[in-house]
Amino acid sequence: MQCDFQQTLLEYMSDVVGRCMLSNLSDQGIDNIARCMTQIDPYNNCGHLQAALRLAGGSGSAREILAHQLWCVVRDAKWCMGSLQRQPLQDSVNIEGAEWFRETIGSPTIILAPMMLGTVDAVYSAQAALQRLAPNRPCLFYGEEMETLFLRLPDLRQAFAQPGRRLLHQILQTLEQSGVFMTYPDFVYQGHRALDVEMFGVPRGLSTSFASICSRPGTQILPALQTRSEDGISIRFFEPFTLDSSAITSEEKNLQQRVCAQLLTTVLESLICQAPSQWLLLGTLTSEAPQMAMQNNMNAANVHSS
Repeated sequence: MQCDFQQTLLEYMSDVVGRCMLSNLSDQGIDNIARCMTQIDPYNNCGHLQAALRLAGGSGSAREILAHQLWCVVRDAKWCMGSLQRQPLQDSVNIEGAEWFRETIGSPTIILAPMMLGTVDAVYSAQAALQRLAPNRPCLFYGEEMETLFLRLPDLRQAFAQPGRRLLHQILQTLEQSGVFMTYPDFVYQGHRALDVEMFGVPRGLSTSFASICSRPGTQILPALQTRSEDGISIRFFEPFTLDSSAITSEEKNLQQRVCAQLLTTVLESLICQAPSQWLLLGTLTSEAPQMAMQNNMNAANVHSS
């Protein structure tokens, strides 16, 4: 299953020797491992990946998917081992659709982006784009289970909202300053409240809190796609939009929230379709992900998730 391959990579990342080995892999080494993984299929997941790719409208191979997943982990290992530096990345990030980002300046803005890159590359490349386009604009990220990464890369901590009772306050404070908030909405951890949606025809959940924040009056939703290419990392912004926040009664609000959640999911689908083999959660369309909230308990908990 897909989660077995990812678990193996996580185990390598959890050990300094494993991180060292990963950080020394070249692009050719990554490709060789992906080719070998495709040939022997030790986790019996290549068929699942190709089926998931078809659901997302893609036509690539399992090898291409595995190579990108491994590349992302290798990049995180290189960051942790000090083999990569921020300045070269900041200088090389390719930005497209800058006019759409500029259109949101002066408004609270949420970047709506699927998980296409490792955490470090995603954050550093987004920061690089914002630094070029609006250097003084507040920006805040959120992610779960980040403590280990913060210990390895302490400078990341200051870019993220801190979990706990004041989490929502930190996010809203940034937005009230016409700042930018970014998290990955395409995965909801078990125990968090989520709204039932469909992604590529597969039942899934979208964070209730995320949908609620996106629905706040005046909030701009800025679709974005971060991808890997031969030239490096690119971030492309698309036309921003706002969600309907006219509901008054509780019934209207509940219906509006469900409609908004599916709309956000549909936009995520359209972004993923542009590079489906790079979507790091592709395997969750056809294989179980132990940490992801399941459909039958999506609405069971009362702990909020952003």
